[in-house]
Amino acid sequence: KDTVSEGSDIDESVFSTAVIDNLADFDNMTEERRLGHCQAIFVTAGINADDLAKAEYTDDKLKTISYDDFVTLVYTYGYKS
Repeated sequence: KDTVSEGSDIDESVFSTAVIDNLADFDNMTEERRLGHCQAIFVTAGINADDLAKAEYTDDKLKTISYDDFVTLVYTYGYKS
């Protein structure tokens, strides 16, 4: 049984789901919005045209990229030291 001792402070913000309001609905994006979203993340992650060429991604291919492939691309080529 979990108990909270009298007088202890509980950070109730950890139970908030407000953060999901800012997440992108990747599966329901238009192709143009998906491309723009990918490009914005690439800038933040430091992914350049050479990286995309190595991964064989063009703008047309990025318009239909799956979320899993997008995440793999970002983790493979992004956030380099």
